[in-house]
Parts: sequence; structure tokens; C-alpha cells
Amino acid sequence: MKNIKQLAAVLAVASILTACSSTPLPQELESKVVMFERETADQFEKQINALSKEGWSYQGPLCDNGINATYVLFQRKKTGK
Repeated sequence: MKNIKQLAAVLAVASILTACSSTPLPQELESKVVMFERETADQFEKQINALSKEGWSYQGPLCDNGINATYVLFQRKKTGK
């Protein structure tokens, strides 16, 4: 339960930071859904930082499975691959 509360805190901060951005999103986006399971805050940070280095931007939670996992949406400008 503690890990879920930590995830909620990390996601809340990320959503506030995303909402404060004044830069408009690019028109052509690709999306990625990432499942966060019971992990420590350090593991969440590592995964989020790795996604950020690849150009992915946090968009928000999609849903959870009611037990121990939350699905989160990330988006980035299409890379043309």
C-alpha cells in the first residue's frame, strides 16, 4: 500500500509539472502505455527518467487493475520510424 501511495505522489507531481507547461504539444504524437507495478519510489524514478531520455512525456494515469498496477500514458513527437 505504501508503494501505491508513493506512485500516486510521483504521478501527482508529474501532472502538476505537465499542466504548468506553456509549450503546445506537437500535432503528430505517438503514445506509449506503461504499467507501473508495486515498486519503490527509486524504481519509479528510474523508469520515468529513462522514458524521459527517450523523449516520452508523462500525460497521466489511464486506469489501474485494482490490486497492484497502474497504467500510465506517455506521449512524444513522432520520430518517423
